[in-house]
Formats: sequence, structure tokens, C-alpha cells
Amino acid sequence: MQLASRSVREGVHISVQDVFDRQTPAALAAVARLGDAPAAVPDLGVGTVPWTPVMRALGEHAAGPAFTQWAIARTPAGLTRDVLVAGLAAVLDTHAVLRARTVPGEQVLRVSERGTVDAAALVARVDATDVAADGLDKAADRAAREAAGRLDPAAGAMLRAVWLDAGPGRAGRLALVIHHLVVDGVSWRILLPDLGAACEALAAGRQPALEAVGESFRRWAELLAAQASAPERTAELDAWEALLDGPDPLLGGRALDPARDTRAAVDHGIWTVPRRDAATLVGRTPAVFHCGVHEVLLAALAGAVAHWRHDGGPAAGVLLDIERHGREPVEGVELSRTVGWFTSVHPVRLRLNGVDLDEAAAGGPAAGTLLK
Repeated sequence: MQLASRSVREGVHISVQDVFDRQTPAALAAVARLGDAPAAVPDLGVGTVPWTPVMRALGEHAAGPAFTQWAIARTPAGLTRDVLVAGLAAVLDTHAVLRARTVPGEQVLRVSERGTVDAAALVARVDATDVAADGLDKAADRAAREAAGRLDPAAGAMLRAVWLDAGPGRAGRLALVIHHLVVDGVSWRILLPDLGAACEALAAGRQPALEAVGESFRRWAELLAAQASAPERTAELDAWEALLDGPDPLLGGRALDPARDTRAAVDHGIWTVPRRDAATLVGRTPAVFHCGVHEVLLAALAGAVAHWRHDGGPAAGVLLDIERHGREPVEGVELSRTVGWFTSVHPVRLRLNGVDLDEAAAGGPAAGTLLK
């Protein structure tokens, strides 16, 4: 994203998708278009922002104060609170959606003008001079969890920063907590470098000059809202309903119980894939079958679930929700510098008729059939 953004600024026009599709300088040069950077059209992103589909899907839960993400970053020795506050103010002025607030009872965000959010009120300093170096990360994580409880989306407090000051000569930690309504995983790759650049400039006695944002989150949300009622989109409804129309066998031996099967009861498992298997998974297999690693993983998941069910799963297929980053190149919108929650989710049914799942599980030719 940074490569595409900086290239356009220098008059070499490539898209983020070009960078993914053509992963060498020579391949990028073949599709790059030379010319002056386009004249910047002010897109301040201020005003009313309609909720996006993923926000509507979660409903009021999405507006709750606990729906947060956070990052822990090392801070350089010698950082001062004044520099951190001014750096955060520069980030708030640059990325409009961070100045948003929810409206109780309405599925919209309201984004205020630059300079209307007091960065100083969002920064807390914690004396961590007595915390051992190997305990700073855990202390920062605790601080982040506590700060998450003090977010107030309806009051416009979408962000909190807790600086663990480890004293002169020691690197500290910064816990940056942001409400999920205005940030996603990709956004952190924009925000953290921007905050670092702003603080570095201020520490050197310069005013921060962060790169402008091309398209606002408000603009993107308005595009989605317009598409939702467009004839070419509404014509898709029958196809989506047909995809969902069909059996979805239980994963377990009983129906889900809303009282027992809650988010708090979710279990997590972590598997470390051996180096040799990982190389086959992400390298050799996608190359042989002309696909991506996502297709390999989805095929393996569908085959495993159907094989485990033993109840007609192959005929019914496996119904999944596919979650993506959501930053699709719709109507030429350039989102390489845009902060916000862009996640998209859509269903897909993977039918496994005619696949010998036992043979696939054993690594036979049916494994290739399953992937195709």
C-alpha cells in the first residue's frame, strides 16, 4: 500500500492490486503509467457516514464500548508526553474517521472537523520505571485492556493511548486502543507509521507533514450505500438466496444453544506447521494448481468437515462465511491511505459431490480433485 501510494505521488501510477499481482520491479514497470500525480481533490471525510454492511450485520453490538482493537508499540528513550500528544493530534487531523462518534438509535457515524478532538485528553502517562524490561509488554497489555473500557463512541472517544514511561535511557511502550468501528487490521499499517513519523518530526523540532489521504472512509461508505440499491446489485438477490437455500448439517451432535454457545465459550487452537509442509502449502501447491493459498486452505477445510460429518456432507456441501479485507477497487477508489473498518463477509457453499474424501485425506489423487 505504501509502495503504490508513494509511486503515484512520484508520477509512477500503479495500483495496490498491481503490487500483489506483479511482484517484481520488471513486472510492475510493464504496467506502470507515467505522468504527473493527479491534482488532489479535497475529501475531508467530515459529516454523516452511513454504516457499512459489516457494521449493519453486527447491529448495536458494533457500537458497544468494548468492541476494540489495540496495538502495543515500543517507544524510544527520551520521548515526552508533549511530543506524543502533538503526534497523536496530527494523526487525528489526518485520518478523519478517528474523529467519528456514534449516534444512539441511528446506524450512522458523525465525523467532526479537524482540531475538534482534544488529543491531550486521550493520552495517559504511566510511570513504568520500576517495571522490568521483560514485563513491559504484559504491563502494556493490561493497560490496553483497562483503556478499552474507557472508550465512549457516543461521546466521540474512539481512541485511547497509554504511554508506559520506562524512564530516561529505556525504551517504553505505547498501548494504542481504538474502537473497531473506525479501524481494521490493515489500518494499523497506516496509523503506526504515521504516528511514528509525526513524533519523529516533532522531536526534531519540525512540524509533521503526513501524506494526505486520497479517499475518505465516508466516501467509501457512501459508495457502498449507493450500490446496495443499484439495479445490478439488487438483481443478485435471487442468486444469493439460492446459495443459502439448502441444508447446513450441524457441526456437532446437537443444535446450537444460545445460552451455552456464546463468544465467551469459543475455544482456540494453534498448530505449528513444519517448514517442509508450509513450503508445500504456500508455495508448491498454489503454483501447480494455479491458485492461491486461500483456495488450498478452503478446500482442506471443506474436505475435513465433510469427512468428519459422515452424514451426507459432500452432497449438502459446506456452507462458510468468507471474510476479506474489503478494500476492493470499486469505481477507481484508491484506499491505500484510508483508515477505517473495511471488512467484508460473504457466504460460499463448497459442494464436494464425486470426491472420495477418504482418498483425499490419505493424500491420493482425490486431493487434487477436491482442490479443483
